[in-house]
Amino acid sequence: MFDRSANDKVAANEDEKALTRLLIAILKKETAEQAIHFSHEAIEMYGGSGYIEDFVLPRLLRDAQVLTVWEGTANILGLEVLRLMKKHRVHELFIKQMKWELTGLPEELRDLSERYWKDWKF
Repeated sequence: MFDRSANDKVAANEDEKALTRLLIAILKKETAEQAIHFSHEAIEMYGGSGYIEDFVLPRLLRDAQVLTVWEGTANILGLEVLRLMKKHRVHELFIKQMKWELTGLPEELRDLSERYWKDWKF
């Protein structure tokens, strides 16, 4: 879907473009926050060696902390999600896409997903 949205030669409809923008905003926020968590965990694994500047991990932690600013703060990304919801009703597209993805689950897991989604009216 991203390839179709980013490529001028392959047509993507407006719903695909909106859904792609939603997923990118969610991924930016989550990966930026997880980078801080995992680099911190890596430093703890190495103990004092992971904390000294001669080791690579302190730089990775600093880079991870800046990543949330570079990619847009959670508030800005949240505003993008709200804008997409208002303008493109992307939340409905997201639910529809997730329901479609769940149809590919093995039979033994499909019952679990159907119980969860049965109350969603989209």
